[in-house]
Amino acid sequence: MPGSLNCTEKGQIFSFDAVIAGAILILLFSIMFTYMWSMEEMRKEARLKMQEDAKKLADDLLSAGIPANWDSGSVTNAKKLGIARQTSNEIQYNKLQTIISYCASGGAAPCAVGECGIKICSDAEYGVLKDKFGLTYGFNVSIVKDPNAVSPVYLYSFGKSTTTPRSIVVLNRIVYMNESINPNAKIPVHLRIEIWEQ
Repeated sequence: MPGSLNCTEKGQIFSFDAVIAGAILILLFSIMFTYMWSMEEMRKEARLKMQEDAKKLADDLLSAGIPANWDSGSVTNAKKLGIARQTSNEIQYNKLQTIISYCASGGAAPCAVGECGIKICSDAEYGVLKDKFGLTYGFNVSIVKDPNAVSPVYLYSFGKSTTTPRSIVVLNRIVYMNESINPNAKIPVHLRIEIWEQ
């Protein structure tokens, strides 16, 4: 009888349509896996570059700079900016002050002792510092007293900070700095470097 069900025929386990659908599904999963793997590799490479930038910046800052008396001129004329004394990890205040003053005042005269502190660079000065340090990512440099405290004390800072980085690398180095009260007394502080990607 036409239109009636014939229940005696067996169904097919695989049809040509099912094979094509399965192949497309496997292809889509392969593409998705390859994309996710390559994105993860790119993130790893970017993070590695950020770590290298942080180490390079720390090494540059913990040198005397080139020339060693670059702070007697201007930030823009220095070949390499360093804030340490020639043979130690002691921060030379006048070099730090020169960078912070440049950052804060658009390259004008240095700020007075005690007036330098935490400064956010304008875009122009930030760009010059980024070029001087050879960085491709955003950066912020801080001198921190007791960074492990509940409320660490940020003594000095320059660069730009970010509140919503995609990725951030933080590097701390212990350095020494003269106290403002007693210039002969050296106190341990941390040079904190943040390299971030927006």
